[in-house]
Amino acid sequence: MVHYYDGRRTTEGPVCTSLTRSASRACRDIDGFTVTELPVIDVASVIHRGGMENIRFVYEALFRWIENSGFMAGYSREPYREMGPGRPRITEIQVPILK
Repeated sequence: MVHYYDGRRTTEGPVCTSLTRSASRACRDIDGFTVTELPVIDVASVIHRGGMENIRFVYEALFRWIENSGFMAGYSREPYREMGPGRPRITEIQVPILK
């Protein structure tokens, strides 16, 4: 299940953004949250295995690839694919791209 709370608020409460249908259902079960489904877009994506202490190197490599490939980058998102004790163990980094 993948969802996140992006800090935006509506009159109904915080916004819960869903990356999958199951997350969308989970967000709807939380009182006070508004669900926003993300549109289908092209992204550059990479899987990072390990803690967050070295994730900046993965970001640097991904943004270097985006730039060298002639794309423009949007705001990134990080679906956590597997959680460890108190932190993500497997993180997917997704960056929207445009030519």
